[in-house]
Amino acid sequence: MSTVKDWLECVRAYSIPITVMSWAVVFVYGLKMGGNVWLGLLAGIGIELAHLATNLVDDYLDYKIIMRDQNFHNTVQKGKCRLICQNIISHKQIGIAIIILCSIAALIGVTLFFLSGPHVWWLMAIGAAAVLFYQKCSLIGCSELAVGIVYGPLMFEGTYYVMTGNFSWEVLILSLASVMFSEQFLYTHTLLDYDGDMISHKKTLACRIGDKNKALWLLGGFFTVGFIALAALAILTHNWFYLAGFVTLPYIVWLFKELRQFNTDKTVLPQINKLNFPLDNWEQVVKDNAESFYFRLLLSRNIMMYMSIILICATLKN
Repeated sequence: MSTVKDWLECVRAYSIPITVMSWAVVFVYGLKMGGNVWLGLLAGIGIELAHLATNLVDDYLDYKIIMRDQNFHNTVQKGKCRLICQNIISHKQIGIAIIILCSIAALIGVTLFFLSGPHVWWLMAIGAAAVLFYQKCSLIGCSELAVGIVYGPLMFEGTYYVMTGNFSWEVLILSLASVMFSEQFLYTHTLLDYDGDMISHKKTLACRIGDKNKALWLLGGFFTVGFIALAALAILTHNWFYLAGFVTLPYIVWLFKELRQFNTDKTVLPQINKLNFPLDNWEQVVKDNAESFYFRLLLSRNIMMYMSIILICATLKN
């Protein structure tokens, strides 16, 4: 019998802070501009439900690949689709959960249309396409582009719009400063999945580069764009507190070091200390012998969380 804990693992609960923290950045900005708190919260719920549905769609489709391709099964990270493979949660149940999550998110979107304005329709349409076609995008090397649009301008301008009834150039730049740190999390995931993705013939951006050591350097591009947007935001708003985001640089250097080591030897276990926390569901990760993979993934996730906290604090200081 599946439990709440099982479902949290299945929807990749470790990724929930990515969406929540990104949304919180623009939510706080919207409040500073006199936005409606309740509409902002409702938008946040809809965004998170869509995100969880996307995670389930990804596993729903990957499970089919695992079942028909033994090479992929042997190469993919340990614990991938664990609950489905062990019949704790059935493939059919995953499909039902996707329908339920998408239906609730759609209902929230319709509600926001009547309460906020007509632009909600096209915002919903783009978001729905991202949920349904994200896994397909990853097969052709466009997943980073999809995430960049959805968790950047779409989520930021969409949340700001339902809260205030307006769009904003400052919000657009804020979205770029934030989403590049979400992008690096996704890209880090594809770097860690590189060998399995190559076996399954996925055409992720890292796979298209064709060399995981060379692909690692593109990660620096996401951080560079993020820091440029951060500096531009500070100059545009005359709020120099945004520059505090540069304190994440030591963590970024650490991430590069860990990923380079992972490319050489996947079995190298991490040296954990208090600077690494939070490490979600770590006991289960250890049982699955997946510490090497998830430590690096959660390090990337935590960098994004730290940046979001800094952006929120800087906005409140303005």
